[in-house]
Amino acid sequence: MVTPKGSFSEEEFLLRLQKGDEAAWVELATGELGTRLYNYLRHKLPTPQDVEDVVYETFAAVVRAIPTFDGRVKLSTFLFSLAQHKLADFWRRRPETA
Repeated sequence: MVTPKGSFSEEEFLLRLQKGDEAAWVELATGELGTRLYNYLRHKLPTPQDVEDVVYETFAAVVRAIPTFDGRVKLSTFLFSLAQHKLADFWRRRPETA
């Protein structure tokens, strides 16, 4: 993961997130990882609104889970794993069409 302007290691960035550093959260959501997440979901979901909803749900899950995230995998792996779960939830909730 590329951390803000290369000034922090991934471990330092994770600690900032876990301490509630607002600038770190903004960087996570609007920086390279946030853009990659949006683009990934854009190709998996039918509408821009659906993408926005799943991005929101993913980041809400990150906020809930980050305090206990131990950093044994990359932050990007953690983020995209949560996104995969939210993507599956989206498709499960969607009414079947035949």
